[in-house]
Amino acid sequence: LAGVDAVIVALGISRKTRSPFSPLVSPANLTSKSVATILAAMKERGVSRVVYISAFGAADSWQKIPWWGRLFIRLSNVNYSISDHTRSENLLAASGALWTALRPMMLDEVGRVRSARRTQLGDSLLAKVSKAALAKFALDAVHDSATHCEAVSVTRSVRSERSSQGGKACTS
Repeated sequence: LAGVDAVIVALGISRKTRSPFSPLVSPANLTSKSVATILAAMKERGVSRVVYISAFGAADSWQKIPWWGRLFIRLSNVNYSISDHTRSENLLAASGALWTALRPMMLDEVGRVRSARRTQLGDSLLAKVSKAALAKFALDAVHDSATHCEAVSVTRSVRSERSSQGGKACTS
């Protein structure tokens, strides 16, 4: 991490196929173990900024999912991902780093959506965000002090609606 100002973590647990019921091919704690290692390396090198790609449903966003969605997640192997993202977000919050967790609703492989924005009341929980739009949002978040020490739910957008107002200090 020499010469690095910030780290973006974009890891996820892999399944054999895209089916939510497909068996895992990576460890169930892949992201949280990796985040712990990355945070230790950041601390050693004096890097304080980290943006983590999480998932909607992790940590406190779990209760925002309708009961039928929570049931589906619990019955499928998506449960492993949500649990590990929650562990990773807890590690970030306790780290003392200037962290941001981005929680996309669903990812779109095709990339038709060119920009992403924070979710707002009334947004669909089934809206897809392209990986390219999420990557741009993550890069923008690196320099957006308004996202320090918070989880940001992300959805598709026709135009970018990012703000860059005031930062905040993280507390652990």
